[in-house]
Amino acid sequence: MNWVQQVIADFGSQIGLNDLSFDAEGSIRLESDDSSSIGIIYQHQQNASEVIVYRSMPAAYFTDVQFRGALELANYQKPRQWQLQAACNQQEMTLAFRIPERAFLLSSLEKALIELRDIQRLITDG
Repeated sequence: MNWVQQVIADFGSQIGLNDLSFDAEGSIRLESDDSSSIGIIYQHQQNASEVIVYRSMPAAYFTDVQFRGALELANYQKPRQWQLQAACNQQEMTLAFRIPERAFLLSSLEKALIELRDIQRLITDG
């Protein structure tokens, strides 16, 4: 078990999911109480491994203002520890951070999830 997998196991223990681990494709997706979901994707590559931490939410009833707000928050000129990425289709909006493998710790996972939740609230609450 490498340290990324250990971070996932430790995170799972904290939230009461003692068997939390990546599936065969290197991803995890968990549903939240607020009809959104959180996910983690481990992209293990030889030179540039990273962990993508994301939050997806239903977007069928989003306004143009909410979509523009998400794009403005994902502007590369906004200072963040990790660059925010936003993607959407007619059903779902996804906000994501790409964390370099070497920086992926339990504290960075927790920080990313909290920040993504706060960004989601900015978008949905206007």
